[in-house]
Amino acid sequence: MDDGGFPLRLVEHYNSRTGIWRARRTAGNLCGEAELQTGDRPFAELTWQLADDSADDVGLTARLIERALRLVPRRFDSDPRLAALSKSLSNRQIPVRFFRQHHRILDIEIRDGKATLAVCADLAPALGVSIDSTKDDLVADAPEQLRAYEMLLALLLFYSFAVEAGDTPRAAMRWITRLYDQLARHERTHLHALLETRHLDAGNHVSVFLRRASEREDTSAEGQRWREQQITWLLGQDRLDLPYNRRAAIDVLLSEADVDDKRFLLYDVLREYDRDIEGDNILRIAGQVREAGQQLIFGRMSRAFHNQGTLFADAALIAPQADWSPLGERLWQAVEGNAELETVALELKLLLQGSREVALTQLEGACERFEEAVLDAQRDELMHRIQEARSRIEDHGDELEQPSLPPVTDASVVGATQSRLVIVDEIRSQLLSAPSRDAAYVVISQRPSPTGSHLLVKINEFDEPYLGKAANLRKLVRLAGDRVYSSPDYRWLRLADHWIEAIPLFIKEEVLIVDGHEQTRTVIDIAGMEESFREEMSDHWSANIRDVLRSEFAAAARRLLWQQANPPDGAGSADLSAGDELSVLSWARTTSDNDDTMTDAICLVAAAIQNAYMADPVAAQEAVETDAQEPFLAMCSWLDETPPAAVSETLKSMATGVTGKALGEVGGGQSLAWERFGPHALAPRRPLPVLHVLTTQSAGMTEGYIRTWLEESMALYQVIESAALGGEVEERQKRFRQRLNALSACIIRELGIWVEVEEVAAEEGIDQGAAVGRVVGRNRT
Repeated sequence: MDDGGFPLRLVEHYNSRTGIWRARRTAGNLCGEAELQTGDRPFAELTWQLADDSADDVGLTARLIERALRLVPRRFDSDPRLAALSKSLSNRQIPVRFFRQHHRILDIEIRDGKATLAVCADLAPALGVSIDSTKDDLVADAPEQLRAYEMLLALLLFYSFAVEAGDTPRAAMRWITRLYDQLARHERTHLHALLETRHLDAGNHVSVFLRRASEREDTSAEGQRWREQQITWLLGQDRLDLPYNRRAAIDVLLSEADVDDKRFLLYDVLREYDRDIEGDNILRIAGQVREAGQQLIFGRMSRAFHNQGTLFADAALIAPQADWSPLGERLWQAVEGNAELETVALELKLLLQGSREVALTQLEGACERFEEAVLDAQRDELMHRIQEARSRIEDHGDELEQPSLPPVTDASVVGATQSRLVIVDEIRSQLLSAPSRDAAYVVISQRPSPTGSHLLVKINEFDEPYLGKAANLRKLVRLAGDRVYSSPDYRWLRLADHWIEAIPLFIKEEVLIVDGHEQTRTVIDIAGMEESFREEMSDHWSANIRDVLRSEFAAAARRLLWQQANPPDGAGSADLSAGDELSVLSWARTTSDNDDTMTDAICLVAAAIQNAYMADPVAAQEAVETDAQEPFLAMCSWLDETPPAAVSETLKSMATGVTGKALGEVGGGQSLAWERFGPHALAPRRPLPVLHVLTTQSAGMTEGYIRTWLEESMALYQVIESAALGGEVEERQKRFRQRLNALSACIIRELGIWVEVEEVAAEEGIDQGAAVGRVVGRNRT
């Protein structure tokens, strides 16, 4: 999900009214290529190899890079990391590509072990930098801005070269913060002034990061953890365009206002969030997560899910290594003959000798269970010997018993325990050195409200939303907070792989006065829970499953096109493995690079499959019930064994090319086919999403309530969608809301509590209609 570039994005658009930024997210248009040659002293001996017809902005940017590399390193001549990096840059020929409208100022691409710099060429002119032809020197409208830009370019170059040299992005960023610490106050001021212009640093993320990181310049363990947490924050923000005004939200958090006032102010910031910006976040990040083979996990705001979400974000998958299998054999030999230890050892051995990725926590859990079993076995053996010694005292008068005592300790018992634990230590060393990848991206959602908006903002700013957490839970934000995002939009559920719902969200304590004494009782808000599932979540969940089905249609279409291009030698290949699916996907992408009609072809065939599937879904999914097949494999079997005539005809038409007319005939129009299947044409197939309900109530509650609510509401959603009644349903719901609101207002006036409506409207800045709804909600019995 991270391209490895310095996490600074150039600005695509800034809305000065709302304070919301949109960053550039794609590479720009290539406008020039060159080569930067270095000598024995790479920061002093620099030569550009530029084409004679290079554009003015290319030449200007090249001069800026050369000047930054010549002048800025002198500022840090005592830095040991820079000295080491200088040696690795000696006598190099570095390819450089110049772009216009690029998404970053500068980043580095490493392909086949060779590094190429990618530089944005049109930024310098926008900042007022130019070349004075009379002096043959760089000039700027504001000289301090030129110096700041040179400093920024140098820091970006240092970061890029450090990543090329093998540093992780985190390690390179730590070094950059140390260099920033060495800057004088006026240098920092000019750098922040540059970063906070409307041309670069979308969202002012880097500027905010540098200010926060410099708050604690001490080298203590606490200071290092603080900086590491800020680095994690910056890496996470690089993926997002925040849909609300971050600057306003930070100002509220840092203000001295009353806690309740802060909550209302943060609600004001959030309630007008930009749905278009957030919609783009959803599509982009969901696509990145799917491409990386990760899981997108969605849940609503609660203490329970925040704990679980950070744990999921910290999860890692490890690729099996060749050294694991011998360790598994050694472990088995160390317990052979001990039935109790063989049981727990077998689990760990199977994990070590598997061929698929395995979760680090799963392996660690198996290691811990084995260690506990080994220690229990040693204790049982030693206790057996101690009991024999105690029995000698009990039989002190029995002349038939031997007078000598058995040894309490036995070198063989202690030695066996130690050897078994040493193997576990070796396993852990192998796990820590094995290649790993992130397993999940977590979205914690909270609709804008006066009582919950502050939690959303705090999570995104890495402030602790829930006090009283254990230290091992708090540190997860530092370790994996870049993979946790709090959103005001439930539409994330439409693309989530897992939906985790914590029922304690609807459990609260109610205080009653009985005979003059306070009594508390636990109350489950069943009505609120039903409304939430039916009205807020079911439509999104139904749209999620529909999206999965379209993904399956696209995957089946790719498979049919691949089979047509590569006829099998033997029997059909309906039972595609995951590896086979990836091979087909790779083939489709490679073909698309050379044939721009490939995506059209996939959309066309997918539309034909959808039409045939919807015409007879029972036949398409019969194998799910009869043979317990996965739905996608059942559909593939149906296409192989009894291919629908429309699908076969569509495949035959591929030989004559794909046209917009053909798309129109089969998919209801080219635009509709693209809308349905375009996002899935060259993307991995989505698995079916899963709902997980966390509850302290009975299991029957989950089965009897939630499943019923969801299935009924999803069925209604499908009926409305199939009959194209969405507009009419929305209009009728609007009329119902207006009538209910009018009746509620009449009752409130009759009860003489209209003043509450006025107070709510004034406090929350909402109209009287919404305030009426708030007051009704407060006075439910």
